[in-house]
Amino acid sequence: MFSAARKSPVPCVQCAGRCLRFPRRSRDGIRFASTFPRISSALDTPPPLSSQQQTLLDSLHSARSVAFAGGGATAIHRHTEINKKVLPRERLRMLLDPDSPFLELSITAGHELEYGSVPCGGSISVIGRVSGTLCLLSVTEATVKGGSVYPISLQKQLRVQQIALKNRIPIVYLTDSAGAFLPLQSQIFVPGGATFYNQALLSSKGIPQLVVVCGHCTAGAAYIPSMADEAIIIKGIGAVFLAGPPLLKAATGEIVGTEELGGADVHCRLSGGTDHYVETEEEAYSIARQSVVAFNCLPSPHPQAGSGSEPCAPAASLSSYMPVEGGPVNMSQILAGVLDGSRLRKFKALYGPTLITGFGHIAGRLVGVLANNGPMSSDAALKGAHFAQICSTRGIPMVFLQHTEQAVGSASHDTDRDWMRAIAKLVSIVSCAKVAKICVIIGDSCGMVGSAMCGPGLDADFVFSWPSARIAAMDAEGGYTTTDEGEIRSPCQQAELFSRCGDKASAIHCSARLLDDGIITPEETREVLRQSLEACMEYRSTQAPKPDTGVIRM
Repeated sequence: MFSAARKSPVPCVQCAGRCLRFPRRSRDGIRFASTFPRISSALDTPPPLSSQQQTLLDSLHSARSVAFAGGGATAIHRHTEINKKVLPRERLRMLLDPDSPFLELSITAGHELEYGSVPCGGSISVIGRVSGTLCLLSVTEATVKGGSVYPISLQKQLRVQQIALKNRIPIVYLTDSAGAFLPLQSQIFVPGGATFYNQALLSSKGIPQLVVVCGHCTAGAAYIPSMADEAIIIKGIGAVFLAGPPLLKAATGEIVGTEELGGADVHCRLSGGTDHYVETEEEAYSIARQSVVAFNCLPSPHPQAGSGSEPCAPAASLSSYMPVEGGPVNMSQILAGVLDGSRLRKFKALYGPTLITGFGHIAGRLVGVLANNGPMSSDAALKGAHFAQICSTRGIPMVFLQHTEQAVGSASHDTDRDWMRAIAKLVSIVSCAKVAKICVIIGDSCGMVGSAMCGPGLDADFVFSWPSARIAAMDAEGGYTTTDEGEIRSPCQQAELFSRCGDKASAIHCSARLLDDGIITPEETREVLRQSLEACMEYRSTQAPKPDTGVIRM
């Protein structure tokens, strides 16, 4: 029996009209997104921004300003006026499609590390379009320490390669590096080898890599163009060698110029180590754009996501919902400011209410949402495991909004065991889900619940933090109240310990060490999620991953 609302059958084209079929609905479901219920609090008036929240935003803007300044005025003058090179961010502008949006990762990497600040981690990592093709760009920030490679620089490059491998995104490297910072070589040598391993692995999987040699590639950096599929070198400023002229003179006494040792003529005419000879940087990026066209990277035939309807709650209001010092979060209101039309179709709304699960759209793309809404109970964890299985089986990307409030203790050992088992199930299912997973840490990301909600370490496609985020093994209350022997610390002792350790859980501290893919303001959240989903889905298979089992109800 058919519903009266269903359309009438029409002749089947494939059978030349011999049978009837019903018209198929749009695969993307965007036309039907308006059927999802609107979040009830979507039109609520946001609270005013507190002084503590403003301080968190100011700290982020200050750290970003340091990163954008690069190596400072003296280094910028040397780079542009003496060495006659284009600044790294201007190189990006020349390569990316005009007026196209791009997503920069880990802007505050390298901020105030133990061995000193390395602005932007010594490199700029961007996801953007070149000649219409979505690419990852890794650009040496040559004004920072002369482009020397620090441990944080390698971590950032390894993360770029990891994202490329997972999502099959081609990489364009703009290299201008002095090689490893030798006083820290014990922290550089092994991860440096891993970058070359990844280059080989990317190539074996048919993921294109292009290098523009826009400066010196010395020592280990010389292998980046050598292992890439294609390399462009600029006459006069580009050079590739294991040891530059000063080191060669010190070791052998031989005096050789840069161009004769490893310049564009040597590698394009003699060694064959590079493929395209250009006279200027402008020409180099023009050739690079042509090379990207020849990548032949065709997007997967996913239904095209539209812009989607704007949320009812304005993005600018989200900063008012940042938690302060682990306080509660109005997660429904945050979702209302992120999802298309502020609409969410909840799943198991009455069961395990401290975890919100449901389906919504972000810029027209269907996503499964898991958002903390209080201390994670065992029921909430089981609900999350059930919902994550459904998303994985149906090929629906998952978005996690994380704030791990402290769980309420229980006097029952049986209840404790139930809670641990439930969290373990959620960790296992989220870890093995074969769909895109993006996590935004709103507040605390602590303990096993932080891992269960696809936090750092669970191999998410992307992890971003709000300025209010705190990443730690334990939350403040659970971690600082007792000693190793189980004794209760006095309030003064707790305050002293928190002052020493609390800052090491802050978003600035953790993002500087690449525990996430960058700190974003609440206002940027929807756009960052849109671009992250685009990066995850651009080259993924349209087929939902084949599940090993059916959905097992928890």
